[in-house]
Amino acid sequence: MHGYLPKTAEEKFNKSLMRSPAVAILGPRQCGKSTMPKAVLQGY
Repeated sequence: MHGYLPKTAEEKFNKSLMRSPAVAILGPRQCGKSTMPKAVLQGY
């Protein structure tokens, strides 16, 4: 594994979680749709 690089979408993801318990993350293959929320919720 290469490590996690912070994404620009993290701030928007956190704000969306404050408004709703479920957040849809859309994007192309292998862009971090699963890794980003895991890293944010685990605190890196």
